[in-house]
Amino acid sequence: MFACTNDMDISQPVEPGLEDKVSISLFTRAQDYSIPVTRGGANETGIEKTPYVLVFKVDGTSTKCIETVRAVEDLTTDKRYVLLTRQATGTYRFLILANNGTHFYFEDQRYEWSESNLETYLVGKELSYISENLLTDKLDSPQQNTVPYTSSGWDHLLPMSYLTDPVSGINDNTKIGEVGSPLQMVRGVAKLVFINEPELYLDSSTSSQMRYNKFVMGGVVSIMNTPRQGKVYNMDDNPLTTIGLTEVAKNDYSDMLLSMQDVNESWAPPYMQASWGDPCYVHETAADGGLFFIIKGDLTADFGTGTEETRTFYYKMAPVDNNFAQIGIERNHSYEFRIINVRGPGHSTVAEAMAAPPSNKLLLDYEVTSVDLSSHHVIANGHYYLGVSNSRYITYTDEPGTWQQAFSIVTDYFSQSGAWSPIRNEILSTQGITCDVSAISSSADASHPQVVNVKFDNSISTGWVEVWLGDLTLTVRVDRSGVVPVGGERLIYYKYYKDPGAGNEWWEYEHYLINGNVDSGASSWIKLAPGSETIPSAAVGYTSGGGAYFSPDPAVLTNVTDVVTSGIGKIQVYITDNSIAAGGTGQVRNGTFYLSTGYHPSYAPQNWTDRIKIDIKQAGS
Repeated sequence: MFACTNDMDISQPVEPGLEDKVSISLFTRAQDYSIPVTRGGANETGIEKTPYVLVFKVDGTSTKCIETVRAVEDLTTDKRYVLLTRQATGTYRFLILANNGTHFYFEDQRYEWSESNLETYLVGKELSYISENLLTDKLDSPQQNTVPYTSSGWDHLLPMSYLTDPVSGINDNTKIGEVGSPLQMVRGVAKLVFINEPELYLDSSTSSQMRYNKFVMGGVVSIMNTPRQGKVYNMDDNPLTTIGLTEVAKNDYSDMLLSMQDVNESWAPPYMQASWGDPCYVHETAADGGLFFIIKGDLTADFGTGTEETRTFYYKMAPVDNNFAQIGIERNHSYEFRIINVRGPGHSTVAEAMAAPPSNKLLLDYEVTSVDLSSHHVIANGHYYLGVSNSRYITYTDEPGTWQQAFSIVTDYFSQSGAWSPIRNEILSTQGITCDVSAISSSADASHPQVVNVKFDNSISTGWVEVWLGDLTLTVRVDRSGVVPVGGERLIYYKYYKDPGAGNEWWEYEHYLINGNVDSGASSWIKLAPGSETIPSAAVGYTSGGGAYFSPDPAVLTNVTDVVTSGIGKIQVYITDNSIAAGGTGQVRNGTFYLSTGYHPSYAPQNWTDRIKIDIKQAGS
């Protein structure tokens, strides 16, 4: 899921008697475009006109709330603004809270949302403490009988928050976002969608595609063990684990909580169903939170009588990964639960399904996909959007002529019924770089990203791929370096000084790095660590092409991980020794990791991020 935007600037005059106040206008542009594709459900990009602004003063390790203000709407000018206390010096951050409903919880007490209540209970508190203790209102217990955020009686939009980067003082020049760099609000809930896409076989007698298992899913009747509330703003991305859980269901299971619809699209396989028009939104959940779903459907099969018949069954589903380990549900993400096979009858009643173990291993085959458009670099023109999964692709390989999966494309253009034709739809590459496709597929959307593969001429090490859609264009840089040796290598991705004494500054990587993560299949041998300000003494010389400048030093291979966050914009990558002498296999191995980039806060205080995809091939012995 992606976020709506607010643009803030200064324009509103300050009334007499408020000379110590600074007026900052608030402009809402949430409806300019829809990200991700909105197939139904709540208003996923809507934002109320008068959000709350919490002002924090940063002093060393302390970030303390000093003021709470609600935006005001001027009906004569259709502008919104906040009056903040003027601060001549110091460092400050602003926490924007929108779509909050009527009540909040703080320190386990319920209060109405108001400036006075926020001031009474939050001023003087640390940001980290507020993040842990300022919670949304509670769902009903033991059962929530209306679907949050989508029921007709639900009276507020999806909760959203945003923490700005630091500013120096609060004065007439202070800005919180700009027209060209809008704030990107983060949803406080996750979206759940269910898909029934049965495996098919070809009937030789009719040459038609048929279902292996004739399962027609009616929908979801219950979501069990979902948190009753969530953090209004989540500073550390960790879900609450100490709050109560509840069940979301309707009318004692007589009505579907989420209903399935047939997908009659040209790109869709036969018999596909989806709840895109009837999603559900839940608070983030820890991996061990016990979340599960009860689905209902009709299965046509031979149940031992010698003839096929149709019976109704209930199945219990838990959100698990490919290893059947339960996964957590993160805010601002959209999860698709795709059922691909039903191998047998389920349970006759909801109560039986609830009491039984999950059907994942025994009766159901399904996949979980997390659709997170915030990980894509997305641009829009007010009518449709275009996004790429990563704006840079780097491959370490000794086979430049082989196809490499460089990036993927998402858009909502083709769901707009051709309203914006004629259209330029091209994928172009520089000479020496070849793409396997020349245009964006009409089936490319947030649920079906289009993969683009590239290959290099032998003499080419750097090139670009341009993606055009109408008047929108995105450019992906592609780079090729040599294969990593079997003995391993240390890769640096940051600015460093090759010769500090002479003052020679070298830029090995031109991005300010925020975090990195390694694909699970390579996490045992590709390790990440925050960057160092100085070149370690183990350096043995500079090698161009990818930033490898010395072999790994075992002394620094501690406290490394497959997920890392950098506070100084620098990340180091260790490719471990795979030689037989070092206890490795000596076999060629391939892996992938990602780096997230942003602007350096000293010269561009924005929260824009982008991804770099890096494929590693390590030689064998």
